[in-house]
Amino acid sequence: MQDSTQFETLAIQAVAYLLTDDDTRQGFLNATGLEEDAIRAGLENQGFLAGVLGYLLSREDLLLDFCEQNEIPPELPARAQQTLAGVVG
Repeated sequence: MQDSTQFETLAIQAVAYLLTDDDTRQGFLNATGLEEDAIRAGLENQGFLAGVLGYLLSREDLLLDFCEQNEIPPELPARAQQTLAGVVG
């Protein structure tokens, strides 16, 4: 997984993960101040997706669970976040 399209897909998977469980969803919405309509609108915005990954990275428990469920290394969401945020190309 190396290009921004693949990283966008990973970030969208992270959105789905964060919204699936009621407690996780409420924690995400409370921490970000977002409403679900804004999330749907942001799915095509790389900056928004980078922000979602940033939230996931700030919660090690959620990060590790997400990575385990998706069978990916824990450093991949950080690389995706940096790429989507334009930190690395």
